[in-house]
Amino acid sequence: MTSAYGLWLSFNNQEEVFEFPILPGKIEVSGKGEGSGYEVYGLGQINVIKSPGLAEYSFETILPAVENRYPFITARYYYEPRYYVELIEKWRQTRHPIRFVYTGPSLQINTPASIESFDWSETAGENGDIQISLGLKEYRFYAARRAVVVDGQVQQSEPPRADYRSFQPFYVVKEEKESLSDISQRVYGTPDYHAKIKEHNGLSDADAQNLFPGQILKLPNEFLLKGPEGVVT
Repeated sequence: MTSAYGLWLSFNNQEEVFEFPILPGKIEVSGKGEGSGYEVYGLGQINVIKSPGLAEYSFETILPAVENRYPFITARYYYEPRYYVELIEKWRQTRHPIRFVYTGPSLQINTPASIESFDWSETAGENGDIQISLGLKEYRFYAARRAVVVDGQVQQSEPPRADYRSFQPFYVVKEEKESLSDISQRVYGTPDYHAKIKEHNGLSDADAQNLFPGQILKLPNEFLLKGPEGVVT
């Protein structure tokens, strides 16, 4: 079966991506502010609010053996449990961020993240199923700025380069009647990129007219779609 709910991990701008076959019972999200308390003469303690800290996500789920066709499997396609385990372990060893995407009617998560913890075990008596526990932490990309120093003084600094890695690399179809023009409007703010999305995914005319909920579409990077005057190339 397919579902409006979905949970995905991807790596290296969607070079590798998979959807979890079974949704977790819950996703725990935690985050804390970075405020600091200071004593001020005549006022007592004050709180200086800083930028929020990085969010952390954790969940548990089951990776079912292919022959166990449970009715609560939500992914359209799924693989043997070892496939997911080995892929997550491989991504973890690279020490590069992955992308974590969850879509549901009341919560949407789409963020780069680091794999902080990953534990798994075979479920006794369940014919090859694997139980996993995954802990992720939000990751923020950053780029250095070059300072121009003249006579020991910083005169100007170049603006940071656009960071293409922060772009959402794929889109999950949410409704049966959703079109490529609708998706282009939602993602880029204009329907004009529908043909580019179709081409980027190698879709036939029939495929483009029959998108289904839960389908994953790769998105061409917005920065690469626009020419020097910001028009579709």
